[in-house]
Amino acid sequence: MEGKKELDGKSMATIQKSIEQKGIEGEQYVSRELRDMGYFVVNKGQQKKSEDLECENPETKEEFYVQVKYKEPRKHYPDTGFEKWRYENYLKLNEKLKLLVLFTDNSGAIYGDWIDNLSIEKGHGNTWNSEENCEMVYWWVKNLKDLRELLPNLNL
Repeated sequence: MEGKKELDGKSMATIQKSIEQKGIEGEQYVSRELRDMGYFVVNKGQQKKSEDLECENPETKEEFYVQVKYKEPRKHYPDTGFEKWRYENYLKLNEKLKLLVLFTDNSGAIYGDWIDNLSIEKGHGNTWNSEENCEMVYWWVKNLKDLRELLPNLNL
């Protein structure tokens, strides 16, 4: 399996990691950030079917899911995304409980949007992933929102 870089707190180290390990570290990183903002967070870990985290705003008791993707934006196109079949599954999951999709990368930034705000965009170039043999969906990174724009910091 191809190695990936490791997330180390708010910065990235260049230690090679498997894709699975990278995903776990991204989930842990986002989980820590959400807790630091005052949210209750349950990491679904290996028991999950699709969502990575289940969160609650302790002030409003509103619950929501978080799907974390730890990956670099594409270099040729300043965008990021995932498999179309996952996107379709996330839309179904969103019917049960609101789903927030968050990306993180080697910059340590956390950005994304609520799945119902992420419609399939056109004009992203090659959307066929020949390695996985599936269609991909992408969003321009510049149009995704910082975590703190998406959720209020409850610890202010």
